Amino acid sequence: MIWRTALSVTWRGDGATVARNVVVALAAAAVTLVACAATSAVFMVHGVNERAAARAFQLVESGETADLSTDVTYDSIRGEQIFVHYWRIETDGVMIPGVPPDATVGDWFVSPELQQQIGRDHLLAGRFPGARIIGEDGIGSADELVAYRLVGPEVDLRWRLSNVAGSEHIGLDAGVTVIDVAIGATGLVVVFGTGLLRAAFGPVSTGLRRRLALLHALGATRAVQQLVAAAGIAVSAAPPAAAAALAW
Repeated sequence: MIWRTALSVTWRGDGATVARNVVVALAAAAVTLVACAATSAVFMVHGVNERAAARAFQLVESGETADLSTDVTYDSIRGEQIFVHYWRIETDGVMIPGVPPDATVGDWFVSPELQQQIGRDHLLAGRFPGARIIGEDGIGSADELVAYRLVGPEVDLRWRLSNVAGSEHIGLDAGVTVIDVAIGATGLVVVFGTGLLRAAFGPVSTGLRRRLALLHALGATRAVQQLVAAAGIAVSAAPPAAAAALAW
């Protein structure tokens, strides 16, 4: 009975009731989209920072044994900077993030975004011949333009690294912490959620008030009346919220 009453109040009531519930539906969809976007941002930043930490090495002092040697130069494509890292593995068994163990001297590896650019530009392909894809653990973000090349001892590389976590990043981290993003995301959800609550619990329409009065006259308890009102909000908000989440 409660759900049948809520449905009749929501979409078959007077014009003011329908208009109010349209506002509730739109607010629910907006809040859901904001919540989905905020959650995605938190997970994205967490993933970027985790990969950045996995690609952070410690510089070694002169005379100490290094696990890796590296250097970086810069290329460009249509004004976008490409980071070109040269690597030499100094200690057997040490892995470069994103590079498979079967890599050999002279091999090129490029980020997925750069690979797509290469597919559209044959001249660019000539700059990174036979390039393979860098694995996900070697990429900071989806749009990163990075190339790796393995070189032999004949190439002089500036930086000597130890294969332990340090402050020398291959690429960049997200630039913010997960906590910062989570706080900002929570603020957005609260702001938009407040708008939803104001729309949902705003002035009760004439149609709903009449039905609640009728239920009261029929002996319905206050709890039942509150359930009818809440069910009306759920009927208005749940479908657009579910649709927004699915669309996201």
